[in-house]
Amino acid sequence: MQNNNLSKEEIKSLLPFDLDVIVYEEIDSTNTEAKRLITDLNLKKACLIANRQTNGRGRVGHAFFSPKETGIYMSYVFTPDSLEKAYKSTAKACVCVKRAIDKLYGLNCGIKWVNDIYLDNKKICGILTEAVTAGVNKGSVVVGIGINFLEHELSDDLKPIVGFLPENSNVTRNILIAKIISNLETELKDLENDTYIEEYRAASILINKDISYVEGEEKKFGHVIDIDKEAGLVIKDNSGNTKTLRNGEVFTIRINK
Repeated sequence: MQNNNLSKEEIKSLLPFDLDVIVYEEIDSTNTEAKRLITDLNLKKACLIANRQTNGRGRVGHAFFSPKETGIYMSYVFTPDSLEKAYKSTAKACVCVKRAIDKLYGLNCGIKWVNDIYLDNKKICGILTEAVTAGVNKGSVVVGIGINFLEHELSDDLKPIVGFLPENSNVTRNILIAKIISNLETELKDLENDTYIEEYRAASILINKDISYVEGEEKKFGHVIDIDKEAGLVIKDNSGNTKTLRNGEVFTIRINK
């Protein structure tokens, strides 16, 4: 079995460009730390990686369980020319992570709108993108990525929905991290480029599925028709009206047979 220790030097050696890589043994959250560095120290571009997070965060206030040595917990910081198109970062990052995993493992992962990577109907990766709009370097974007790299114990409520990457002696955390960073560097440097959306749409696990979603404080139901060019989820609601969801959380409806 390969050495799976995180190594700043190895990650940097695998990148075809120079990038500030910061590795922590333990931290509250790489996204939180990235925002601190952006606000206080004018950090503009870097990748922060942790062996363990004590307060990992997901979207809509969810916690992200981040035990030591079993996951990839990273935050990629970049500063676009403007934040106008920064909303594309989450969908673009999903494509970047999927490309890296599929290439290294020979898989075909799915994407659950808007920010999760799935394998065998279980979540293996979540992405949290945050813009920094205050402080010394306002206008930077933090793309947080959490991947279940090695299998570990789960609580009973998580076992049906959380998965892990398969073991592969040729892929270490350093190798996968470097591949993801390379993909992010290519895809996020041009937020105007929308060629990614075909990959994002093709990988969707929600198209043609019945879902539930929350609008305001009301739970509603609909059927997913498509994903539009802005990565919005196009649905037909129970009244037969077509609408596009731009944010929020959706759940597939499982029918017991």
